[in-house]
Amino acid sequence: MLGYAWRVLTRHRSLWGPTAACALVAAVPGVLVATVLSPSLTALLLSGDPVVAYRLLPGPLVSGGAPGALAWGGIGVASMAVLAVWTRLYIAALWISLEDRDAGFVTALRDTKSRWGTAFLIHLEALVAVGTVLCATAFLFFIGPTGGGGGTGAFLVITIVLLFRSVVRVASTLALRAATFDDMDHLSSWRRGFEIVHIRRSEALAAWMMLVAIGAALWIGGRLITPVLQETLLAYPHDSGYTTARELVQLMYAVPIEAFLLALSIGVWTAVYLGGDALREIPPARGRSGADPWTIRALALLVLLVLVGNGIPTAIDARYKRSLDRGRAIVEEREITPEDAVRSTGGEPGTSAISYTVNATLNDDDLTWTTRILYLNETEAALPDIGIHVYPAAYARAVQDLPLARDLAANDISGSFTRTATAGEFEVVALSVDGSTADHTRDESALLVELDAPLTPGRTVEIEVRLRAKLPRYPERFGIWENQTLLGNWIPVVAQREGGSWRLDEYGPVGDPFFSSVADYDVTFDVPAREQIVGSGILTSVD
Repeated sequence: MLGYAWRVLTRHRSLWGPTAACALVAAVPGVLVATVLSPSLTALLLSGDPVVAYRLLPGPLVSGGAPGALAWGGIGVASMAVLAVWTRLYIAALWISLEDRDAGFVTALRDTKSRWGTAFLIHLEALVAVGTVLCATAFLFFIGPTGGGGGTGAFLVITIVLLFRSVVRVASTLALRAATFDDMDHLSSWRRGFEIVHIRRSEALAAWMMLVAIGAALWIGGRLITPVLQETLLAYPHDSGYTTARELVQLMYAVPIEAFLLALSIGVWTAVYLGGDALREIPPARGRSGADPWTIRALALLVLLVLVGNGIPTAIDARYKRSLDRGRAIVEEREITPEDAVRSTGGEPGTSAISYTVNATLNDDDLTWTTRILYLNETEAALPDIGIHVYPAAYARAVQDLPLARDLAANDISGSFTRTATAGEFEVVALSVDGSTADHTRDESALLVELDAPLTPGRTVEIEVRLRAKLPRYPERFGIWENQTLLGNWIPVVAQREGGSWRLDEYGPVGDPFFSSVADYDVTFDVPAREQIVGSGILTSVD
């Protein structure tokens, strides 16, 4: 049967068209599914818990309601479309695999036009059968009376499903030939497929084992050819583009290899279906010398794949290095030099003497607080205004613009951050200076308070700020996450003066923007009884 398949491969070159197209149609959705569903599938294999696996699915698939139904519906429609296209190409390849018929690709598509509906139905019935067995065994080992199988249950489910799938796959493969070659309906094709499996069971088993062995050898060879693609993934950040490039390279390898395996298997199973002379090996013609030109071409292609594959990691590494260099250049532009960090000898900026008295109330995600600031001007200049940082205002941005959001999203393997995170709200309720309402301007987290009269050196001013915030659902610094309330840098603080102005730096996405003068803090916090406060400082009383 291998001889028949090889003769078809070398003589019917038009066979490579539909098989390569089939490989591409199958590979692209396969890469997408593997990339999107890998956390869920890994959790199922390791834990054997379908509930955990379901929760790790991408957000739209577990959202429920109309969005969830729309997402699953879209997946269903796309899957049927891919299956229909794949079936159309596959039966054209079957038509070409008959040794006495060297039809071109376009001719094969035209001649099998009336048969692809039956073939599509056979494919669909095979998928339904395998899916039914999968659901039944999963229920038996995980959910039913004998459930709780864990990892062992997952292994048994996978083993049973793979064995059943192999039997159905062989029968459906032969049934497709009955529908394509003999124009049978789908039920007659299934009967014919199982009949051939029964009559030629030894040949069918040999064909199956041979194709599995060839596929395994090619897979192992692929791992040996490009191990660096597999081993260096952890050396690159998730958002570096390495993952995408790696998938593209693997796709480049997978499509020609899958096309070859598909063409070979089509020839082998056609030989099993035809029987008779197709199963007998024909010795090579006498007097023939030299290697088959197709063998030489195949070896040349393999060498080319090795060269290209080994060059890809180098190209990726160079691109990643250029990206790092650009990032370092950006950081260096913003870096503070030692000269900038040293205070001038003229006395400005000086060290401020500041005290903060805070009264705060927290109810669920609603935080209200009043901060009274006593500020002593120890500079040598009169100050027309006071700069204050209100860092919680930065958490009222859109989720993707919150501090550290890009890093959190890039490492969000389970999808929990993307599904759960929400932005907060922030408001300056009132502001007064020495008991009188004062004008102020705010640029997000930078608050500039205007004074009625310049604050001369050695004088003190009292500023009272009333704030309200709705805490975001957020796991870093400021927000609520997994039953914890985080209040990092929540107290408004007076900014530092530098070069005759206030340093009201933007709350950027990289690093910590916080720096302020040493000060005294007196904080009173009113929280529900179920809450426990954890923080720095000395506890003076609990009511």
